[in-house]
Amino acid sequence: MRALYREQTYIHGDYATVSLYPVYTPIRRRHGRSKPTSDVQQRLNDFNARERLGRQIDANFKPGDGFWTLTFRPEALPGTREDMIRVYQAYKRRMARYFKREGLGEMKTAAVIHGDAGTNAKRLHIHIVVDADIPAGDMEKLWGNGFVSVRPLVFGPLGARGIAEYMMAGMEWGRVMTTRNIIDPEPTERTGRISAAAVQELHDNWDNKQAYQGRWPGYEIADVRPFYNTFNRQYYLRVYLYKPRRDRKNGAQTV
Repeated sequence: MRALYREQTYIHGDYATVSLYPVYTPIRRRHGRSKPTSDVQQRLNDFNARERLGRQIDANFKPGDGFWTLTFRPEALPGTREDMIRVYQAYKRRMARYFKREGLGEMKTAAVIHGDAGTNAKRLHIHIVVDADIPAGDMEKLWGNGFVSVRPLVFGPLGARGIAEYMMAGMEWGRVMTTRNIIDPEPTERTGRISAAAVQELHDNWDNKQAYQGRWPGYEIADVRPFYNTFNRQYYLRVYLYKPRRDRKNGAQTV
């Protein structure tokens, strides 16, 4: 069976993520497909969710926007998951009124609700990114259920990928919630434009950024993640890119 390589590219703000992987031409005979185990599938789902959240933050927010953690006083803890979501939705409505009152425009948020609710619940908390730098005192009044940790949003060479991983770390039960106006970047795909030999060469030189320079004009290499599949004997690559500071429109900070 002949494999062609596909290049899938997400553009998210000043960053891009490129995946190189094999796709196969269809054959007449049907073969049974082996399904991944639930454990493997869950890890894949978690990875894809973190990647998607990172892209959304890159595409919708800028350095200096609000990055907050909201916690509950013991007496304010919701009793169920449904109560937790209702509390968050009420808070988001208060935020929207604040944005309108302060002339901040249409609010954008990306939030991750952590924990479980019930008798044996771990302490609930919320990580949230908001497209404004709101004073800590105003934030605590708007939240009204406990303590608020306030910090500015800072981007590194991998964009918001590290922020997304932090927001979703250790989430036994949780939910990612974004406002409807959030841009969710869609990929572009090209198949057959890069050879298997070229992908293998890139795979073998994954730690040599010079081997990649110039392949994606306008971008620098932030990180390369190689993988060799022993089952189909094919190479896989994920490349994280960023625009050099001189090419940035919003002056994103790097570390």
